[in-house]
Amino acid sequence: MNQYKLSAAFINAGIEYSELVAQGLGESPDAARAFARMMENAPQSFMDMAHDAVVKMGLMPEKPDGYTTEGKPVYHLESIAKCLGMSKKEAEKSLRDFQDHTGKQFFDVDDVHSVQ
Repeated sequence: MNQYKLSAAFINAGIEYSELVAQGLGESPDAARAFARMMENAPQSFMDMAHDAVVKMGLMPEKPDGYTTEGKPVYHLESIAKCLGMSKKEAEKSLRDFQDHTGKQFFDVDDVHSVQ
């Protein structure tokens, strides 16, 4: 038996995202929205595994640039861009596109406490 309880919202968004990718539409606004819904509804255990995987793949820095008041790690866009081999300008465009496609906005930087 699965020890993790997955919500229907997480499973449905994951199925939708997978189907769009299989159709060659992984870069579409619909796929971005499905992916965002999947992440919003993911259990913490999934988020932890995903985070560890992208760090091991070199797609995110090993250490966060700061933490929110709630203790969640955050990364400067420049830090992620460097890991991805992108310019800051390319990363900003990618982030704007994601926000435009999903309607998701990222938290206020006033909520972030830098790592010393």
